[in-house]
Amino acid sequence: MIRFLVALLVLLAAPAFATQERWPALFDVAGVAANDVLNVRAAPDAGAEKIGELAPDARGVEVIAADARQNWGQVNVNGQTGWASLHYLRRQPGQWLGSTIETVRCFGTEPFWSVTRSVDAISWSMPEGRPDGTVQSDLASLARRDVSGLIYRLTDGMRGHLLMTLDSCSDGMSNYTYGIGAAVTHDLDGTPELLAGCCSLDVD
Repeated sequence: MIRFLVALLVLLAAPAFATQERWPALFDVAGVAANDVLNVRAAPDAGAEKIGELAPDARGVEVIAADARQNWGQVNVNGQTGWASLHYLRRQPGQWLGSTIETVRCFGTEPFWSVTRSVDAISWSMPEGRPDGTVQSDLASLARRDVSGLIYRLTDGMRGHLLMTLDSCSDGMSNYTYGIGAAVTHDLDGTPELLAGCCSLDVD
């Protein structure tokens, strides 16, 4: 009887666990009048200094994290990280913790690099140039839903791995805060290379 009750509790808890929201995530501004804007403030407080604004029809706004009360979302605007009211931001569907991140841009410095995933396509940017490629497979951690990755292959045959961890990240050059840390490994002309940086869901 005890085993049955334990199993029942696990089954009841599973849906809530499976649909836990992921941060960062993309949101759309909603409920703001066409002639108004959604203010972005320096702190999660309506009385805090205004540092920017979002248009009433803004779509695909990356919200890095929420405050403790889930009332404010952390966003990047005008070279700064601020806070916008979540009351006027609607989460786009399909962004639960553990879901595959199919559109993302990861980047770093020393050297400057960036790699963008758009569903199955991979595009690279580096000073010396790098061909594009495709995603070979997605990787999921068996123990942690905040860690994911992918294997890719470029048109020149080079194979690499991108590992992403949901955690606060700084690119070291701007005042922006990002919500995904990145590590890329591959062979560059036969020499193993490791790159580290941050990722953003905003690929535009």
